[in-house]
Amino acid sequence: MYRPVLFLLLFGSSACTDPTKPGADSAETSPTADSSTPVDSADSADSADSADSADSADSADPVDTASPRTSGTRGVWAWRDPGDPHGTDLVVGDSALEDDMIAALIAWEVDRVYGSYGDRASTEPEVIAAWNAKLHAAGITSHVLMGDPAWTSSREWAFMESLIQGRLIQFNDSRTDPLERFDGLHLDIEPHAASTWSSQDEAGKYTQLSLLDDAFAHARGVLDASSQAGLPIAADLPVWYDNLPPGLGGSGSVGWPSQAERDAWYTGIGTSIASLSMMAYETNDESVILARVADETALFPGEVRIGLNEEVGTTWPDIQALFTMTETLEDSGRTVDLHSYSKVRTLLP
Repeated sequence: MYRPVLFLLLFGSSACTDPTKPGADSAETSPTADSSTPVDSADSADSADSADSADSADSADPVDTASPRTSGTRGVWAWRDPGDPHGTDLVVGDSALEDDMIAALIAWEVDRVYGSYGDRASTEPEVIAAWNAKLHAAGITSHVLMGDPAWTSSREWAFMESLIQGRLIQFNDSRTDPLERFDGLHLDIEPHAASTWSSQDEAGKYTQLSLLDDAFAHARGVLDASSQAGLPIAADLPVWYDNLPPGLGGSGSVGWPSQAERDAWYTGIGTSIASLSMMAYETNDESVILARVADETALFPGEVRIGLNEEVGTTWPDIQALFTMTETLEDSGRTVDLHSYSKVRTLLP
């Protein structure tokens, strides 16, 4: 298993400042350090909705870790992070930095990358194709990452569709070598990150999740109508959407009309989404992490992965603790995604 001290010996020093986040206008807003809780803007995680930020384990179903549906891989989010030496803006296209990143991913036992690259699949297709081929040669799958809170609005679907077409479908169609293509689409559409979320009542927040389901279905339809019909879609979700509202005996702020409606939502999105990355952030307790994803594991028909954030100094005493928890969860049969490459790499000397 990976140990950070081994990484230090193999790859040397690469400390840097905290990465910056791309703006919302990039349609690739990096999840904030607090993405498991609602935020008031796409660029800030400092104003969480306390009704949902704490403990979603209080209404969770018993956890069955004997046979969770997983693919057996460890993933990582890789954001553009403009200006950061470990962001894809600077890494991808620089052969030495690419090799350095792949060496780190191998050392971390990561074999799935959710990568955001802006419009480079259209403007620099050869660079992205070479990067995908290099990842595949190292045994790492490549999934294109995109999303925006606004995509819950049908008025934004034409824009979402244009990005899926240009950054994935047309790009994959242009590559004769399958190793140069993307393996899937990873959507990060977090309606709770929109500035309007905190001002909405329970019914409004429930409507937003209904629209999120519609957005997933639209993305699935775009792929199904193309040459990439078989390509899987994955999505990020916070762990607290499933919390029932006070009227149903819970503490959540989403106005689920009933538990049956809540259950049906998680099962229904499986018609569009093959895999969920549940952002189980803000706790270092294995039992709490597992409880917070218990409903999704029981209800979602596809793969349920557990996302962990670096959050050293708050959630984790050091970066080693993050990797220790990763291994602990994997030993129990779960699959983990790490957020994010640049943040974890920044914390390794």
